[in-house]
Parts: sequence; structure tokens; C-alpha cells
Amino acid sequence: MLLISADVFNTSLPSELVNTIWNGGFLDFDVCDISADVQDILHDNFYFIESWKKLLQELHSALKDFSVEQCANLWNSIATNGDMGKQIMTTLAYFMDCCKQETLTVYMKESSILAANVYITMLRLPGYTCIQLFHPTLFQKSIDALKNISLIESISAKHGGRSKHSKLSSSQGTQKSSQSSQRREAGRSQSSILEDSHQELELSEPDIYKLRRHLVQLLQSLVMFLKINPLKKELHLSELVIALLSTLTSIEPSSMPTAFDPEVVVSRVTSIAHLAYLGIHIICMRNPGGSVAMIKCAFKSLEQNFLMLVGQKRDTPATNTIPRDVVLIRDLTLAFVVHLVREAKDSIKQPLQRLVSSVILSAPDRSEYRVKISQAVLVIMEEMGDAAYCDMCKWLFQLSKYKKASGRIMAAEIYGQMLVKKDLKKISDTSIDLDLINYTTRFVLLQALLTRCSDKVPSVCAKSLSMLALCLNCEENEVKKYVRSFITPRLHHRMLRPHTTMSRTSGFSVNSNGPNESEAVRIHPIHSAQTTNAWTSEGSQLGPSSFFIPYSCTKSATMFYLTRGFDITLTDSDGLVSMVTRRMKSSRAVVRRSALVVLESIIIYNDCMEMSKELGIIKEHCRDLAVPIRKQAIQSLAHLLQLYPNNSDVLLAWLTGVLPCHDDNESSVQEKCWHSVKSVIFENIPASAGTSSAQETLVWKLCSMVNTEKLSALRNMLHSICVHLHKTCNLPTNIVHSLSQYIDTEHSKEAWMLLSITCPVLSTFGGSASDIVASQWLENSSNMDQSVKMFVLTTITSLARHMSSSNRNKIIRHLITELKTYRVSLSTIKYMVVALSQLMEAEGSDSSWVKDMATEIETFLSDIIYGDQYDEQYVSKMPHYLITLGEVCLHNPIAVSNKLIQIVQCLLITPKVQEKGTGVLDERKQPKFISDLAEGLLPAYLRRATVHCIGQMCLQHEQLAKQTIPVLARELELSTDSVIKKTAVTIICDLCKLYTNAVGPYISSISSCLKDKDPGVNKTTFISLTRLLQEDFLKWRGSLFYRFISCIVSEDVYVAELAKVTFIHELSKRHKGMYTQHFVECLCG
Repeated sequence: MLLISADVFNTSLPSELVNTIWNGGFLDFDVCDISADVQDILHDNFYFIESWKKLLQELHSALKDFSVEQCANLWNSIATNGDMGKQIMTTLAYFMDCCKQETLTVYMKESSILAANVYITMLRLPGYTCIQLFHPTLFQKSIDALKNISLIESISAKHGGRSKHSKLSSSQGTQKSSQSSQRREAGRSQSSILEDSHQELELSEPDIYKLRRHLVQLLQSLVMFLKINPLKKELHLSELVIALLSTLTSIEPSSMPTAFDPEVVVSRVTSIAHLAYLGIHIICMRNPGGSVAMIKCAFKSLEQNFLMLVGQKRDTPATNTIPRDVVLIRDLTLAFVVHLVREAKDSIKQPLQRLVSSVILSAPDRSEYRVKISQAVLVIMEEMGDAAYCDMCKWLFQLSKYKKASGRIMAAEIYGQMLVKKDLKKISDTSIDLDLINYTTRFVLLQALLTRCSDKVPSVCAKSLSMLALCLNCEENEVKKYVRSFITPRLHHRMLRPHTTMSRTSGFSVNSNGPNESEAVRIHPIHSAQTTNAWTSEGSQLGPSSFFIPYSCTKSATMFYLTRGFDITLTDSDGLVSMVTRRMKSSRAVVRRSALVVLESIIIYNDCMEMSKELGIIKEHCRDLAVPIRKQAIQSLAHLLQLYPNNSDVLLAWLTGVLPCHDDNESSVQEKCWHSVKSVIFENIPASAGTSSAQETLVWKLCSMVNTEKLSALRNMLHSICVHLHKTCNLPTNIVHSLSQYIDTEHSKEAWMLLSITCPVLSTFGGSASDIVASQWLENSSNMDQSVKMFVLTTITSLARHMSSSNRNKIIRHLITELKTYRVSLSTIKYMVVALSQLMEAEGSDSSWVKDMATEIETFLSDIIYGDQYDEQYVSKMPHYLITLGEVCLHNPIAVSNKLIQIVQCLLITPKVQEKGTGVLDERKQPKFISDLAEGLLPAYLRRATVHCIGQMCLQHEQLAKQTIPVLARELELSTDSVIKKTAVTIICDLCKLYTNAVGPYISSISSCLKDKDPGVNKTTFISLTRLLQEDFLKWRGSLFYRFISCIVSEDVYVAELAKVTFIHELSKRHKGMYTQHFVECLCG
């Protein structure tokens, strides 16, 4: 007969053990306290695994075929058969207790799981109460077997699904014919079992698959039993089952459908997570409308799934990104909770609110976690009833004033995501207080978010600003409407309440009847006894006397939170923008970065109309001290340039903000700059001139701006960027050929400029670009303006070796002819001489042309100074001769005679120099030209050209350099011409690298130019001296440090900012401890 005739129940357990198990309530018994003969029987029969399987099949057949009367007869026969019921229950307890022994063999594990399944299946037969088969301890032992699921899954995951080793002792290889003495020894001694536990034996994949299959069947049986008996009277067992099943919801989440379906056929479900949710659902919904106590317990157990923690104890946030399986577990738990809420409706208001509040307060302090948790919270809140939703919104408003920063950050995160939702939940219940409904409106949400933008904790302020940027980029019309009201607030004194006054000294409002902001809210999960309605500004920068300005109480009225520095007299274009601008000046990088994103969003929101000031702020932060902010500023400008390619302010901000970052100290910032320039300029030049696109138009606009005199310095930056792009193989190889197609179009000037930048970088040139360039110069050079000539000559210099010999000779003859006319623009002479030198070298010619030109220049200057050709016409030509002499002498210094050097020295004579006896010529023998020069009767441009010429000559003549350095230093003290001063500073600093000792005594004269009235002289001096300090050609001696650090408070804004950046980024890193060594100078400066 079923159960009575089962072999496993007829096993002769010692009567003492049976009584111990029975009398002890199935607790505190030793599984090894059996005779050796019984152990032999167990081992020989592999712990009756086959008997358990056969019994399970019979029980399933009975469940399917037996009537209620037949089941009752079965249980009555067991009850009348002596101690059969006792024997069955003690045997089940003995075998199920093996689940707790991790050192048991696979056969023992399998037998214990099957015994637990048999017990649960027996409970599904009607009428078992006559033998009191259901026992809380025995039931708990049976469900404890499910804990092996986690063990099996961890072993399988550890070995990639193919477990090779385990802490379990495998039965594979155990022979049935093993000697009984060996089996008795293994079973008799518990210590031997513990010793075996330290051995890692093989556990094959079939073993894992078999154990898992039995555990799934046990879980199916438990769910089916709960459908019959949802443990209504066993509250403690219900909580244990929910806690255990909750741990199983994280196993194999991918095998469960995303939508929870409680009506599924349990026997067909093989997903462990799905079966666990089914069991929890049955217990929670065992009463009509749901059991509040059980739902509360389930929510508490499932809370860890929402937090998405990892690790063995699921108490640690993921180190990098949240694993996909962990996110899937959260999604499945969310779907289950939503189903419970829809099924139970308003009866679970308190447990649901407590779940949401607990999850929010327990959220890990990681941005990715906050985003995922906030998304889940909003989904749950959408399923709440109107009253619960309003209470939750009010609690979130209180959370935004929470004393802990983590709570305020979560409130800002949730507010931001609520604001950008397309369809915010509408409150239809008219019985709810209007004050409570106000907490659900977008205006109040946005107002609370703006308040946190002035939080004193940087992380809270940064998160609030990030969420504000999200709102500014939202496409929802209602959000745009409220954002617009904050960006352009219309404030009028007549709208203020009588009790509200304005503090003109502090700059913000004083609300005498406002809430007490000195108190701190202690936030607990909703409906906790410790919840308070007090307000706080724990995170506010405003102070206790500045909360908000209340407007009229009508529906059309608004409230506007004021922040530090707000001025009531600001125009409509200020307000929120002024607050964000102040956040840009925060000492914390995280706040500045978030404010930068908000400012970018505001510019986009206003369609970049009259936002030049804000663009300038973003541009300034391209040189911010923090690397992330510099990268964000570059990214913001690139984004704005993409959106507004026709806005000249945006183009200017991008050029002057991004390009200077090419030499940033941080490589990642450099790469950001290079990538931006590459994607904007070099990748948008079409191969042919016939096409036209918005990107191409943008390229020509940018190049046209770079061609202006004001932005001419950017050309050198573009060249440096090209060098880096070429080194990293990111510069298009066909760019020269593409640009050569545009030199006859309306964009010829811009094309020549790009050619002059890219050609010196590339080593190979495709197509016939060199021939095109040569023909353009020979045919159109007379019609080119000076800037284009410089670009073309630079291009010719780079392409000299790639031109044909005939073209080179033609250009050589043309250049020599042009130079000997001495009518070429002074700015073009340098480029012509360099191009001529390269062409001569490529052609294999000598440098005799230099000597010819030097001789010709010497003759001309001698005739003017010592001859009769001294008149205004000839003097006006002298700068051309001097500049040409300075350029050609660099290519062949030997060709310059001593007489020519003396002639140039004569042109530097001044009355005060002559009084000290340092003049080159004696006063009695001075020609009229020298006399006029000494008296200052000759034009200033002549002296400028002379200083420039002799500076280049000094680079090749040491003796001349040592004679000229004192004269140039004297010029710095006496001259009133800023051009001469800038040139002299540049020359002396260049000579310092060659003749350091000769320049040393005159550093004081150079540093005095840092206080010059002309900003250009200050800038040139500061940059030149900084380069010498960086290369260790100069030391902090004398008054140099004092004059240098005084530049930080220079009246010229550019010099002051340049000094700050230089000291922080360059000098502080190279000269450690310079501030402590020069502490007094720092105080005085």
C-alpha cells in the first residue's frame, strides 16, 4: 500500500534515535547515531534514492487519480497501523536534515531533497491532519532544502556552468562492491566526514543538473501546496517562506518573462525566479484584497532587489557599471510589485509607501544606482492612488530638506525625472486638500529643484543643477512654460505681500513669517512614528533669513526662490541665469561642471539669442583648473557650434576657447581639442569645389574669422593641432589636393590659409597640387593681398621639393626680382626670403644670392648715411632694406660685412647713449643723417626696423650680441615706443638662451616692462620671461618674483588672467615651494 509499503519507511532506524527525533520535536539529533548495519543498508541502497523517486511518482498519481475519500482512507490506515505515522515523520526528518550537511555525498544530498519533496507532496493529499503530518519544524526543514539552490548556482557560475570541483564529496566512482568495513568507518566517525570536507573532489555537470532538477521540482511542489494551504494561520512560517523565496528571485532572472502572470501552470514553469514570485504572490494575496502584513513582509524582503547590490551578501555596490542581470532582477521585482499594487489597490497604501521611502533612503551613493532606483520609484508612484501619491510627493519635498546629503541628492534625482515625464500623474480625487495637491504640480517640483541648486553641499548642488539641465532640454511644453517663468521672472514690488521686505544690503528676501529654517528634518520611511513636518535648509547656502518671496495667492501667481547675490532690480533676461553664473564660480569642480551644463542648456533654450556673455563664461572655463570642466567646456562649445553654425558669437567662442587647449597640460584635454577641430574643420572639406553643405560653409566661416588680424594668433594653434593630428594619422592625406581645388573660388583666401597650415606638416602630397600652387603664384601674385601672399609663400616653402625644376626656377627669378625692388610689404619679406632659400636648396644652388643682396643693401645704406642721397624718399625705403637684411643674414651670416654691421649699429644711436660714450661714431665726425637721428628728427618706423634687423643679426654674431644687449636694455628704460619695447624684449629673451650670462645683469630692466603702461608690452614681457623660467634660463632673483606675481592684480584683464593660469598650471608645478621661499613678495604683491 502507498506509504506503508515504501522501503524507505521500513528501514530499521534505532528506536532510541526515533524517540529522540520524535520527542525533540524533530530538533537536535545526530544523523550518524545509527548502527553500522543500518549505515550499510543506506550506503548499499544509495540512501533509497530510487525509492524516493518511486514514492514521488506514486504520490503524483494519487494526487491525480485519488478521490477525497480514497485519500482519507489512506491516512486512516496509516493512523491505525501502530507507530507508522511516527515512523514516516521521523524518517522524513532524518533524511531532510542531511540538507544542512555540506560534506555529504551527492547521493545523500539528492536523497534529502527528494525526502523534502515527498513531504511537501504528501501535504497536498487531503486528510493528512488525522496523523498530524503538518509540523512547523518539519515544514521548515523541507523548505530549508531550497537553500541548496543558491549553493548549486554558485558552483555552476564559478566554473562557467561546467563545474569541475565542489565542496561536496562526489559519489562518482564509488563502487557498490566496496568493502563494508570502509563504509562503516566512514559512517561511524563524524571526524572522518569533516576531514573529507576539506578535499575538493570532482562534481560533474550531470550531478549539478540532477540536483537542480530535484530542487525545481521541490519548489514546484511548494508553490502547489501554497495554493491549497497559503499558511493563513502560520504567520511565522509565512514570513520564513517569503524570506526564502525572496532570495531565490535573483536566480536565473533571464529565464523569467518580464510580465508577471500568476495564472500560469506551475508544473510547466522551470524558472526558479518565476516560481519564487508565484509563491510570494500566493501568500500575499491569500486574503481578498491582499494580506497587508504579508505584503509588508514581501516588500521588505524584496527591497534588496531594488537596491541592486552585488557580492556574496548583496551588500556592496558594483565597482563599475551595474551588471545586466542585476538590473533585470530589479525590473522583474518592479513588475511583480506593480502587479501586486494593481491587484490589491489602495489596501496596501502604507506598505507601498514604506517600500518606496526605504528604497530611497537606502540607495547607494552612486549616480548610476540613483538613476535606476529613481526610475523604479516613479513607476511605483504612478500606480499609487491619488492620496498615497500626494503623500509621497509631500514626503519627497521634505526629503529635499533632509539633513543628510544623500537624501537631498535622491530627491533632486527623482524631481528631475518627474519633471521630464511626458504625462505626469493627474490628481482626480476632489476630496484631497489643495495644499497637498500642490506638491504634485510641476511648478512646485521645479521650485524645489531650484532651491537645491543653492545647496551648501557640492554633491547636492551638482546633482540639482544636472537635473535642471535635464529639464531645460525637455521637450514637454508644460515644463518649458514653467522653466521660462524662472528664466525670465517678472518681479514687481506691488506683488509682494505686506509682511515681506527686501534686504537691500544682503541682496535677498527676508520673510519674517517664513518657516524656521534652523531646524533639521529627520526623515524616516513614510508612516513612521518619528516623521515630522518641520522644514529645514540644512543644505541651503542662503541662510535662515532667506527662504522665498511669496507672490499673490491667485492661481496665476508664482513663487520664486532667491539665491545669494540675487538682485531685485535685475532685468527679465537675468534671474536663473545669474544664479547659474554664480555657481560657475564655486570652489568645487563638481558644481562648476554641472553649472556649465546648465548654462549650455540655457543658451540652447533661449536659441542663443543675446547670450554672448554666457558664451564668454563657457569659453573662460576652457582654461579651468579642473580637467573635467575643461573637457566639458570644449564639449559644450562643440555642441553649440553644431546647433548654431551661423551665430558669429558661437563661432568666436569656439575658436578662442577650444583652439588654445591644444597645448593643455592634460593629454585628455588635448585629445578633446584635437578631435573637436578635426571633426569641425578637417573632416568637412569636400574633395571637389562643386559641392556645398552646411558643414563646408561652417569651415569657411571659421577660416574667415581666423584670417582676421585680431585672431591671427589662432593660425599657429591650428598648425600645432595639424602636427598632432598628423602624428596620430588622423589628418586626411588628400586634404592638400582637396584644398587646391578651392584656390580659384570665392573661398580662395581661406583655402590658402589652410594650405599654409597643412602643407608644412605633410610629407607627401597627392595629385598636382605643387604645380597648381606654382602657377597661381606666377600668374596672380601681383593681384594677391598681403595676407594671401604670406599663405602662398608658406605653401611654396613646403612644396619646394615637390615642384618641377622649371617651376622652381621661375619662382626663384620672380622672388629675387620682387625682393630687389624693395617695395614688398614688410610683413611679406620674411616669407619671401624663406621660400627663396628653400627653393634654392631644392634646386641645389649655393647661397651667393645672399651676398649679392647684402652688398646691394650696404651700398644703399652707405649712400644715405655718408653720401648725398639723404632725403625723405630714400629714408622711407630704408625699413625695407633693413628688414630684408635681417632676414637674408640668417641664411648666410658670412655674407654680411663688418662695415654693414657698423652701419646698422649707427642707426641705434641715441643722445643719452652718446653722452655715455657708447656711440659708434665720434660726435665731431657725425654726418647730417646721424645728427638728425640723434636729435629724433627721423620717423619712428626707421628705428623699429633697425631694432628688428640688428636683433636677427645678433643671433649669428656673438660679439655683436654682447655689444647690443646693453643698448637694447637702455631702450627698454628710455624709449616711449611700445613697438620698440616689445621687439627689444623679444630679442633680449631670445639671446638669453644663447648668451645667458650676458643677459643676466639686465633682467631687472626687462622685468620693469611688466609694469609698462602699454598692455601689449606687459603681455609680451610676461610670456617671454615665463618661457625662460620654464626652461631654467632664468632664476627667481632680485625683484623678479615680486614683479611677476604683481601681474595677477594687473589692470589689464587679459594679463591678470594669463598670470593666474601661468602660476597655477605652469610655474607652480615646475618651481616647487616658490611661494614659501618668496612669502614676503607674495604678501606685498
